[in-house]
Amino acid sequence: MGKMRLQFWSFDIVFAVIVFSAALAVLVYEWSSIESQLSLGAINTQETMQLQAQAVSRSIFTVGWPADWEGVVNVSNSLTWQGVSVGIGTGNGTRIAPGKLAALISMVQTNYQATKQPLGLSYDYYIRISSPYINLSIGRDPAPSKASTVYSAQADGYINTDPVIVTLLVWSNTIYGGS
Repeated sequence: MGKMRLQFWSFDIVFAVIVFSAALAVLVYEWSSIESQLSLGAINTQETMQLQAQAVSRSIFTVGWPADWEGVVNVSNSLTWQGVSVGIGTGNGTRIAPGKLAALISMVQTNYQATKQPLGLSYDYYIRISSPYINLSIGRDPAPSKASTVYSAQADGYINTDPVIVTLLVWSNTIYGGS
């Protein structure tokens, strides 16, 4: 009888090892599936950020919609910004309209978050307009926020007759660039 109990116990161990191994295999398979989905989501999010940076770097030099948007919106009331597409261009190439630039700066100072939609962005942004004589910053600098994902686009432009470099940073401080 003692041998029977020992033999029975060994079958329990073999069965438990098989069940444990099967459960471990299912867990490893599911984990790798979830991990690959997360990395695909990160790639799609990063592509979206990059595409938004490129699109806004081009559209920023347009006149916007409506063309006189700076006269249509009340810069101190973000509710009037809905349905507006912000552009700071004069309609003459890469020339920047000082009035539109001033309106955008005022809008950002009033409600930064609400300016993302009129600019065509769903992520945080930072615009630098610089030359030897001009140094403007619009939006939120990613450095103090410890941004983990940053995409940059750069273009040359003019304010009046002064050549400037316009740098747009689209950024997020979440690991996969989530907004």
